Amino acid sequence: MGQTFGTYGPYNRVLSVVEEMEGLEVVNSRLRRRLEFGYFSSLENFAVTVEDATGRRAVIEFNKGTEAFEESNQARLREIVWERAQRGFATSDTRGVE
Repeated sequence: MGQTFGTYGPYNRVLSVVEEMEGLEVVNSRLRRRLEFGYFSSLENFAVTVEDATGRRAVIEFNKGTEAFEESNQARLREIVWERAQRGFATSDTRGVE
């Protein structure tokens, strides 16, 4: 996985955590960056679509300026991902749908 610091650090940390978790698989992900000064960019938000063993899907979003976005503790980040995935599974029937 990519570097866990710098512009893409938050995104790479989340991908790494999800890939290590049993019961969840990364299906898709997206990034939104803001380009500044023609060459410098910052990560504004990102989302990861995860799927469980039964085929349910949930979109987990992270926004710049939130605690979850900046979290670097692997154990806490795992809790955040799991909680958000479970909430996403409960609020939508996304089985097999992108």
